Amino acid sequence: MQLEEVLDGFMLSVADEDGTKVSISRKVEKVPAKKSLDVKETIWRQLDKLGGTIFYCKEINIVWSQAYFLPVSFLNDLRRDAVAKLEMERINNIRGF
Repeated sequence: MQLEEVLDGFMLSVADEDGTKVSISRKVEKVPAKKSLDVKETIWRQLDKLGGTIFYCKEINIVWSQAYFLPVSFLNDLRRDAVAKLEMERINNIRGF
């Protein structure tokens, strides 16, 4: 996974071991974090929650100009949407669409 700062929010890119990769972008207000270490731990904890899926998280890269506070609900929605998109892309690849 890679969480990346974009102009008006953040983008989460996820890839599987077969090379299927998708990205989801969401707008969110960028609020500087008070403690960057706590923020990174929260990001890892929320994005790594892949129970109930066929996926596991090998690594998470965070690319930003500074540490930002990101609400847990934002991270969870971003993760769910990215994983759902990855699942659909895998199905489409199998079916040859």
